[in-house]
Amino acid sequence: MDEEVNATLRPNQPYRIPVNGWTQEMKKLNGTDRFTMCNEYRRPNNAVLVVAGDAEPETVKALAAKTYGKVARAGSATAQPTGRARLVEPLGVL
Repeated sequence: MDEEVNATLRPNQPYRIPVNGWTQEMKKLNGTDRFTMCNEYRRPNNAVLVVAGDAEPETVKALAAKTYGKVARAGSATAQPTGRARLVEPLGVL
């Protein structure tokens, strides 16, 4: 239902597209496709770290570098994985 609500409320915004892709797309992927996608796009240079609470910025930076600095950077990640076709939005829906 969340996918349908976001797609309906935000027909022309990228927020309508689920983070991991549409359910029907995910069902078509095999194990190799999923592994490849995760290795290519889930890297520190394509991620956001959110910190909440009482924390010192320098301490957080040091811990983040220690923890995530071990993970290799990916090549230049794109907004849409290569070869992954997105659904075409119908015109005049709203």
